[in-house]
Amino acid sequence: MREFFYGWRRKVGCVMLVMALATAGMWMRSFLVLDSFGYDTSAPALPIWFCSNDGTLIIITEIPIGWDTFEPSLSMWETEEPKSWNKFFPSDIKWSFQWCGFGYARAEFQFLTFPYWSMTIPLTLLSTYLLLWMPRKKPKPGSVTNA
Repeated sequence: MREFFYGWRRKVGCVMLVMALATAGMWMRSFLVLDSFGYDTSAPALPIWFCSNDGTLIIITEIPIGWDTFEPSLSMWETEEPKSWNKFFPSDIKWSFQWCGFGYARAEFQFLTFPYWSMTIPLTLLSTYLLLWMPRKKPKPGSVTNA
């Protein structure tokens, strides 16, 4: 069993697999509840708010006035019933970029969306490669190879 973890590739592969499982868990949870976490970045005008909803990680900066559920001086975690995209986003949002779940909008705040599949699938593929990669066999001393 020790031979399996010999070298850095298998160790990094295990870490990547744990990260892939964590993002897959967050992906599934995002369909059941809306999680949000906000914290102050020590600049009074630039708090950051992370939301997980409907299979997407949402990052919001420069929270607009009127979103009174966010206290920029405190860290907070909220969990509530999931909302559809139509109810979660302001109706007047103008998307600068939107494709396959990725999105960017800038109105009175900056708004980025990342689908969880874009994190889970590459982590899974990378961990699979690193875990199943077979190292090359070292030539035995004294053996002659023909070129």
